[in-house]
Amino acid sequence: MLRAMWLDNQPREKIAEALGRSIPAIMTRAVRLGLPRRIAPGRKSMATPAEQEQKRAEEKERKKKKLSLPAAQTVSRIQPKKGLTESTPPMSLRICLMCLRKFESAGPQNRICTSCKNSSEYSSAGELPEINLPTM
Repeated sequence: MLRAMWLDNQPREKIAEALGRSIPAIMTRAVRLGLPRRIAPGRKSMATPAEQEQKRAEEKERKKKKLSLPAAQTVSRIQPKKGLTESTPPMSLRICLMCLRKFESAGPQNRICTSCKNSSEYSSAGELPEINLPTM
């Protein structure tokens, strides 16, 4: 009876009521019987094996096209033209690791603000004094 009502596209509530079961029990039994999935809003539709194979073939073609770009196109992607491009990271507010003030950062790698980078403390950090520790 479940199979007939399911393939007739009866609502699951009506099927549950007719069989005297809960909706989750009906859904579980439908899965175990191998009945086709119902389309729900927001759920991706299940592709048939032929559609899955076609999608894989298209993906392989797309990858081949990416790998076989001429050298001129590759260089233009590596060295973007002047001005804003798609590869320009969005600016965001970050906290400077030295002065703990917020500043506009170009990305997660930019953690020190410009005023701190121009300071003598920042530039002298590479010139640490030599420390001779006794060896054992």
